[in-house]
Amino acid sequence: SAGSVAEVSTAPSEASPRPSPRFQEADELSAPMRTSASAARRLRRKRAAERKAKADEEDLARRDAEGLRIRELEKGEELAQLQGHVWALSQDKKGCRLVQKALEVAGRETAAIAAELSGHILEAIKHPEANYVVQKAITQLSVGGSGFIVEEIMGSAIAVAKNRMGCRIFCRLLEFCSTNPKVCHLVDELLADVSELCCHSFAHHVIQSILEHGEERHKHVIAQTLVADVVRFAQHKNTSYLIEKVMTLCTCSEQDQVAMVCALDFKRLLFLAKTQYGRHVAKTMLKDPRWYAVWGAEEFERIISPFRAGLEADRFGSLFLKDMAQSVRD
Repeated sequence: SAGSVAEVSTAPSEASPRPSPRFQEADELSAPMRTSASAARRLRRKRAAERKAKADEEDLARRDAEGLRIRELEKGEELAQLQGHVWALSQDKKGCRLVQKALEVAGRETAAIAAELSGHILEAIKHPEANYVVQKAITQLSVGGSGFIVEEIMGSAIAVAKNRMGCRIFCRLLEFCSTNPKVCHLVDELLADVSELCCHSFAHHVIQSILEHGEERHKHVIAQTLVADVVRFAQHKNTSYLIEKVMTLCTCSEQDQVAMVCALDFKRLLFLAKTQYGRHVAKTMLKDPRWYAVWGAEEFERIISPFRAGLEADRFGSLFLKDMAQSVRD
């Protein structure tokens, strides 16, 4: 009957297997194991905190010791002890800080301290600590006093500009010694390969420094190189940034900026607006009144209206429109 079926279906079966002893043991052990894992995590956190506290104490002690030595430097008590050891100290993490401070406070002795780097500049440029000493020397020496640094880089300008740390040295030279004729010769050497350097991850920082601090003839060479293949360069991460710099830096000539405007008609800008990096160039150009004057174009909203739907449907095109809208609000 239906009732007996229900009774059979709900009653526990005598044939049902009993739990395995192994599973019973696992159930009994699971709680202590979970506790042990939790205790292990707490122990790891405790040890990590102890290591951090010890490292902080050591760092504080180091800073106190360095501070004492720096105060002694400022009093002139330790400058004499640096003599003959500048290059060795420059290669040490702690020592390089001491040498940098010495270059700041040494006054008339600055040139003598920096002179100990002579013969080691190319090695120092690639060194993770010593490169900071060379940078500090450039900022503290006179324009003429940095001449030995420039001389040692001669013949290796491109390699230095392409180096992660070397590009910083080149930028400091342009910032502080651009009037030195030797630096101009160094830039002449560098610009023999300007097209590749504009695209390089590190060297493009040097190219930017030339646009900001270099001679007019050097800026013109860079601008003309970018104009010659502007659509390709506008789509590159590094060179698109340089094109923006040519258009926005007051140090670049009006002639070069107008040449850039003339190289980018609306069709090209519309294409660039749909690319990852080109959209920044398109925005910079379409924010510039000179572009509308040169091309006799209507205001932005009017010329973009027929193409707005296509831009909105595109990943980068939509970002371009948002950037333009934000620039209008700003």
